[in-house]
Amino acid sequence: MAIGESRSLSSLEDSASTARVLNLRKVYADFSEDPAYQKAPFFQNPVLNRSLIVKHRLRQNERDDFVVARNVATKLIIPIDTTDLKLGAQYVFVGAVSNLKCNTPPLNFIIKHFLWRFETETCARPRI
Repeated sequence: MAIGESRSLSSLEDSASTARVLNLRKVYADFSEDPAYQKAPFFQNPVLNRSLIVKHRLRQNERDDFVVARNVATKLIIPIDTTDLKLGAQYVFVGAVSNLKCNTPPLNFIIKHFLWRFETETCARPRI
């Protein structure tokens, strides 16, 4: 991929997961009627169960949003329309400082009830 080139969300349409992408939207589309999935979905939150979780290589301007220097971050992508990724999405980075300033639903709910708790629990653990 060339510098300055961006990837399209719709290119993630057909794959449920790769080494760097977990497409829960695709998993939901394929298994939402399955009794096993209904009993134990990936998340209890329906918005998260239709999201994409991506290991994202940070651009230079995105690195400033983290307290600790890093090159890669987990990006949570919430599609605007879960049936059509071409319409775009909202996103947050796990551990980003800007998450504290977000007032956009459904992202503020996700940040307050999921990401904040995740960041607090993972940051409290000593790294080995």
